[in-house]
Amino acid sequence: MGLISLPERGQPLDVNYIYEMANQIYELQKATTNTSTNISRINGVGTTNNRVIFYANSVSMTYPNVISGESRDFEATLQGFTTPPLVTATVLNPAGATSSTAGDNVSLVLTLVSNDTVKGKIRFGTPGPISLLINIMAIGIA
Repeated sequence: MGLISLPERGQPLDVNYIYEMANQIYELQKATTNTSTNISRINGVGTTNNRVIFYANSVSMTYPNVISGESRDFEATLQGFTTPPLVTATVLNPAGATSSTAGDNVSLVLTLVSNDTVKGKIRFGTPGPISLLINIMAIGIA
């Protein structure tokens, strides 16, 4: 599979050049269709006979008043994983929510990831009322 030559500045795109681009895209698609040969193992589990799945969930946290330096635990349930997945979590301080500036100064740490559970802690850096969402995304083997 070769590279497509770059056109000269101002050069019109003719049928041959467009054909060459379409052909290279087609060749790239053919080369990447079978991902089982490209990613053979995740967490020591072969992917040839397994499905890689994606899961997303949100956890809501609302408190009338938090103290600076205070931590609160959170937990979310995962579904469909046979091994602990790769998990990431982000904090969202939604506009229009009941949060004061306390929602702008938080940190999040994941403390446990298993096949069916994610646990973590939120630490508040500023006091005040708070209403947050924790968005959790996981990818792993079904």
